[in-house]
Amino acid sequence: MARAALDWSQRDLALASGVSARSVIRFEAGESILPARVHTLRKALESQGVVFVESGTFAGGVVPPPEI
Repeated sequence: MARAALDWSQRDLALASGVSARSVIRFEAGESILPARVHTLRKALESQGVVFVESGTFAGGVVPPPEI
C-alpha cells in the first residue's frame, strides 16, 4: 500500500491531500469515491516519491520512495 510506504496514517494522507479522512477510509475499504479525490490522493503520495506501477508483472503495485 502506498500510504504504508510512507509510514503515514489515514489521517496523515487526508491532511497531505486535503481529502477528508472519511474519503480515505472509504477508498481503502474498496468503496467508491469521486475520481477527482482518487487523483488528489495519488498526487499527494507521488509528491512524496511514491511511484505507481502501471504495467507489467507488478502492475498495481507501488515503489516506495528512496531512503534519505
